[in-house]
Amino acid sequence: MFENDINLRVEVVNNVKDWQEAIDIASSMLIKDNCITENYIEEIKENIKLNGEKFLVDHDIFLAHSRPGNKVSKNSLSFLKINDGIVFPNVENKKIKLLFIISALSSKHHMKWLKKFARIMDDVDLVTKLNNAQTKDEILEIFKNKI
Repeated sequence: MFENDINLRVEVVNNVKDWQEAIDIASSMLIKDNCITENYIEEIKENIKLNGEKFLVDHDIFLAHSRPGNKVSKNSLSFLKINDGIVFPNVENKKIKLLFIISALSSKHHMKWLKKFARIMDDVDLVTKLNNAQTKDEILEIFKNKI
């Protein structure tokens, strides 16, 4: 579904102490591989503090992102499964278990990917499989031919 040039990173954790730690874990994979800078993550965190509800895709799916620009060096997608879930600002009474961070080199790619991501997340079977997956390998298999 996504272009072949996207870099996908996956991690599974049982719990995190707060939403900032969840963002840090999900983004660390992208920072390590030089896909994004620390400044991109700080921008995301500020956006979440102001408008957390806008990043909520579904009852337990959260898509964190910011504008394309010089803070992004590769098109990338990071996925963090949080088994126990975590509450984000302005998204009360919802435990987020599926956290995605997306970064795009251009506005064109950014919008294209957001639309495709929405279509993927409309697949109830896929979302159920993600919620039930316990390992990185299981998740990568679920995303195979989707990303």
